[in-house]
Amino acid sequence: IGYIYPPPSVLSTIPHFPDVVYEDDHIAVVNKPEQLTTIGQKREDLQSILPFMLHPPSKGSKGKALNFPRPIHRLDRRTSGLVLVAKTELAMSKLS
Repeated sequence: IGYIYPPPSVLSTIPHFPDVVYEDDHIAVVNKPEQLTTIGQKREDLQSILPFMLHPPSKGSKGKALNFPRPIHRLDRRTSGLVLVAKTELAMSKLS
């Protein structure tokens, strides 16, 4: 079972939808476009749409799955680039 695609109301607020460059059971690398905040107060940021973009970890993978995938670092709103995302507690503890 994968995550669901974002509802149209969320998609309409995002100028360019991010691409998933790499993904495994523990981490993902997402190409964040400019004008999208990494972490914000609204549902118009990368952290809010990650659950719609990434697959949950396999049941046999090491490390407990996080409730929501979490970016390891931030990029400014005006900056585009790769963002590393943790999907398990093990990845989060090793990378942060």
